[in-house]
Amino acid sequence: MTTERIIDLANQRYADREYDGPLPVSGAAEEQARVEKQRRALLRLKIRAAGGDDTLADLLTVLGLDE
Repeated sequence: MTTERIIDLANQRYADREYDGPLPVSGAAEEQARVEKQRRALLRLKIRAAGGDDTLADLLTVLGLDE
Protein backbone atom coordinates (compact mmCIF):
# COMPACT_ATOMS: atom_id res chain seq x y z
CA MET A 1 0.00 0.00 0.00
CA THR A 2 1.21 3.49 -0.82
CA THR A 3 0.71 6.78 0.98
CA GLU A 4 0.01 10.06 -0.76
CA ARG A 5 0.34 13.53 0.72
CA ILE A 6 -2.53 15.97 0.28
CA ILE A 7 -1.52 19.62 0.58
CA ASP A 8 -3.93 22.43 1.39
CA LEU A 9 -2.12 25.54 0.17
CA ALA A 10 -4.79 27.99 1.30
CA ASN A 11 -4.58 26.90 4.94
CA GLN A 12 -0.95 25.70 4.81
CA ARG A 13 -1.78 22.21 6.04
CA TYR A 14 -1.13 18.72 4.79
CA ALA A 15 -2.32 15.20 5.51
CA ASP A 16 -1.19 11.74 4.45
CA ARG A 17 -3.69 9.13 3.31
CA GLU A 18 -3.61 5.61 1.93
CA TYR A 19 -3.54 5.37 -1.85
CA ASP A 20 -4.87 2.25 -3.60
CA GLY A 21 -4.70 3.42 -7.21
CA PRO A 22 -2.04 2.61 -9.78
CA LEU A 23 1.32 4.26 -9.28
CA PRO A 24 2.42 6.74 -11.95
CA VAL A 25 4.88 5.47 -14.52
CA SER A 26 8.43 6.56 -13.91
CA GLY A 27 9.84 9.03 -16.42
CA ALA A 28 13.32 7.52 -16.10
CA ALA A 29 12.95 5.30 -19.17
CA GLU A 30 11.81 8.20 -21.35
CA GLU A 31 14.61 10.41 -20.03
CA GLN A 32 17.20 7.72 -20.74
CA ALA A 33 15.83 7.28 -24.27
CA ARG A 34 16.02 11.05 -24.86
CA VAL A 35 19.61 11.21 -23.62
CA GLU A 36 20.59 8.27 -25.82
CA LYS A 37 18.92 9.85 -28.86
CA GLN A 38 20.83 13.10 -28.25
CA ARG A 39 24.10 11.18 -27.86
CA ARG A 40 23.57 9.36 -31.17
CA ALA A 41 22.65 12.61 -32.96
CA LEU A 42 25.77 14.33 -31.64
CA LEU A 43 27.92 11.41 -32.75
CA ARG A 44 26.43 11.60 -36.27
CA LEU A 45 27.14 15.35 -36.39
CA LYS A 46 30.73 14.82 -35.26
CA ILE A 47 31.24 12.16 -37.95
CA ARG A 48 29.87 14.49 -40.64
CA ALA A 49 32.00 17.39 -39.36
CA ALA A 50 35.10 15.18 -39.43
CA GLY A 51 34.22 14.27 -43.02
CA GLY A 52 34.76 17.84 -44.16
CA ASP A 53 31.49 19.65 -43.46
CA ASP A 54 32.87 22.97 -42.26
CA THR A 55 29.44 24.32 -41.32
CA LEU A 56 28.82 21.44 -38.90
CA ALA A 57 32.36 21.72 -37.54
CA ASP A 58 31.82 25.44 -36.90
CA LEU A 59 28.44 24.80 -35.28
CA LEU A 60 29.88 22.16 -32.94
CA THR A 61 32.70 24.52 -32.02
CA VAL A 62 30.31 27.41 -31.28
CA LEU A 63 28.18 25.13 -29.10
CA GLY A 64 31.26 23.80 -27.31
CA LEU A 65 30.56 20.25 -28.45
CA ASP A 66 33.67 19.76 -30.58
CA GLU A 67 35.62 17.80 -27.97
